Amino acid sequence: MKIDAFFPVDDAAPIATAAINYLANTDALIIDLRANHGGEPEMVQFLASHFFDSNPVHLNDLYWREGNKSVQYWTLPYVPAKRYLNKPLYIIIDDKTFSAGEEFTYDLRVLKRATVFGKISAGGANPSDEVKIKGPFVAFIPNCRPINPVTKTNWEGTGVTPDIEILEKDVLLQTQIFALQELGKSTTNKKVKDYFEKNLDKIQTDSTTAIR
Repeated sequence: MKIDAFFPVDDAAPIATAAINYLANTDALIIDLRANHGGEPEMVQFLASHFFDSNPVHLNDLYWREGNKSVQYWTLPYVPAKRYLNKPLYIIIDDKTFSAGEEFTYDLRVLKRATVFGKISAGGANPSDEVKIKGPFVAFIPNCRPINPVTKTNWEGTGVTPDIEILEKDVLLQTQIFALQELGKSTTNKKVKDYFEKNLDKIQTDSTTAIR
């Protein structure tokens, strides 16, 4: 599933719901966030909620300088789509994955709900205001910062580090290979194992190396 941005919930939730329902019966899911340029934290919350059960899980806090206040984000007790539970989730990122795309990845990686592939992300965590300085010059001054409830920090300036760093352009193929290998290891049913191995053999013809 390729996601280019986390658009406002009112616009994007119906599309996300349809996509999750369409993919609900797959054995594993890969979310491709390469070049995702960010978006709304509420959409991050909405999408992330599909990968946890109905018991709320603390995802992230946003601390706002103005008003000295924090806004907490927890998974939602209700989502309209079928939840994607107890199945592997993989996220692909690159050095152009930014802001909300990084938050989604960071949150699910910290909570050990997803395995992350690709390159270290861009490292843009703190929302900023544009402030005029003089003449044509402006400065972007942070007005807010995410605080992860587990790490007590965020990815500003450092980016999100993948679990498995892959610089090659065929990172999607490599992730698919890894997913099929793990699915094959996870079952003792010979018929199911043969199915995964058949698909693995097929996809490996399009790639020169496999992750072991």
